[in-house]
Amino acid sequence: MTAQDIIKKLCVPLGQRASAWDSARHDDDRFTRHAGFVAHPFSNDGYEFMVKVCGVDGCYLFPEPDQVIKPIPEAGDWPLTVLMWSPTEHALIHYCEGDVAVDVYDTYALAERAVRDVIEEEHGPEAAVAWEPAKVSD
Repeated sequence: MTAQDIIKKLCVPLGQRASAWDSARHDDDRFTRHAGFVAHPFSNDGYEFMVKVCGVDGCYLFPEPDQVIKPIPEAGDWPLTVLMWSPTEHALIHYCEGDVAVDVYDTYALAERAVRDVIEEEHGPEAAVAWEPAKVSD
């Protein structure tokens, strides 16, 4: 599964609201947010959502190197909030109690910075610096 798959299956068109978030372009921050809602039968909670999105049972503990979407265990309050990212798609995927937002950034560097910002907000600057992203170029 890819970030684009999540957008197609679960998100509303740009300009529409889906629960907690709106689907909209954020020019100042150079990303587009695609908002949606995750519900049964796709997923009942954050763990199930993560497993379905990552495509591997237990991907949180043993992520596969070729997974398109990677979990970020350093962020979120699992299973209520889950953060994942797709480095090749420059996308940050937020899951929060059934709501989902897929932020697609204009560049890899912007997406990586967004992940670090979330980690820093939750755990401080040392955790953000220590986070090791997948090595992917634009």
